[in-house]
Parts: sequence; structure tokens; C-alpha cells
Amino acid sequence: MLQVRTGATGANGAAGPQGIIGLTGSTGATGSTGAVGATGAAGGVLGFAYASNTAAQLVAAGGTVTYNISASPFFGITPPVPGGDAFTILNSGVYRIEYHVRGTPGSLTPPSALQFELTDNNLTVGTSTYASDVQNTSLAVSGTEVATGYTIVNLTAGDVIRLHNITHSATDVVSLAAVPIGGTSAINASMSMERLQ
Repeated sequence: MLQVRTGATGANGAAGPQGIIGLTGSTGATGSTGAVGATGAAGGVLGFAYASNTAAQLVAAGGTVTYNISASPFFGITPPVPGGDAFTILNSGVYRIEYHVRGTPGSLTPPSALQFELTDNNLTVGTSTYASDVQNTSLAVSGTEVATGYTIVNLTAGDVIRLHNITHSATDVVSLAAVPIGGTSAINASMSMERLQ
């Protein structure tokens, strides 16, 4: 009887050439649009105005500060004309307001602290009332105090903003002196406004 024997397995043959790349499949359907993200805060300053005063001025008790210089650039807010006291808002929004007053109160012994506040259409703007420090029991006629204020507030187009003297419960006149410095005069009152939103 003939016997068949299986021989040993031979060595692997060389790898064949790479096959041809198949065709690209069709593009799948576009997914649904995601939800719209929250609107970010407005960037940059949307309006601005500035005015200052260098002339001697008596601010009456309960009266307003006037400005003899308003030649700075402005946009979206109308600054006071020279000698005027009113900033006019052209667009509703959120505004940052800063002011500075350097003067002498009518009461000197003891001296009253300077007190000023912003008004919007002649109504007090909340969080805008500031007072100076008083460090002595008496103040010379030539002595000065400084009141600096700052606030952020919602305003409406057409609003008129002024800076009022309420020193000693609005009973003291405040004198703003003209102080020459190097051929010009130092600023004794100023106000700046910026629209933030």
C-alpha cells in the first residue's frame, strides 16, 4: 500500500503588491446647528466728553459748577459750552462719570468739608455724593480742599447732568481760585463722562 507523507511547510513567499485604494465614500449628512451662545459684553467706550475750569469761580450754595474749557474731543455726549454747566446725553446706556473740585468753603473756622453731587435733570444721582477730608480746625482764606467723585449709572437720551455744590447742607459758597502755573492756570474743577454700554 502506498503511503503519502506531508513534507515540511515551506518558507513564506514575498508580499504581493499593495492593492488599489478604493473610491472615497459619499459625504455624510450635516449635523444640526448648535444653540446660539450668550451675547458678550460690549467692548470699548461708546461715547465720551470732558470739560474743565481754570478761572476763578464762586459756586453758590446749592449752585452748579461751570466750566470755561470744553474744547476736548467728544462723541455721543454734548459737553457744556464755555461758561456752561450741563452735559447732555445723546444715547441711552450705562455711563461712568468722574469729577474733581478744588476749592475753599465759605465756613473756615471750623471749615466745612467740600461736598458735591451729580444731578440728572436736577434730581440727585445715587452714589454720586462725595466730600473732601478736613484735617485742621481752621482753614486760611487761601487754603483749599479737594472733593473727587466717581459713579456708574444708567442714563437716558436727553438727560442733563450737572455738578451741584451741597457743602454744609447746601448752605456754603465754594470759592474756586485761578492758580497760575507756568504761564497757564491749574484746573480747579473738571468732569468726564464715558458711555460703557
